[in-house]
Amino acid sequence: MKRSETQAARLRTALQKVVLLRETGPKSAAWHRARIQTIWHIHTLMDKLKNQTDSEDENSSSC
Repeated sequence: MKRSETQAARLRTALQKVVLLRETGPKSAAWHRARIQTIWHIHTLMDKLKNQTDSEDENSSSC
């Protein structure tokens, strides 16, 4: 497994855990705000990783 695939798997797992915390976590508005910010942060990291992987694939195929 490539490093980027491992990182993507870890990010997906982290995202699943944060999403599931809605049912089991605290009910305060501040906690939910922090949870949503974490979800968006993980999505941003996943997009950056995908873009990085795509650009590496383009560079390797053009050689």
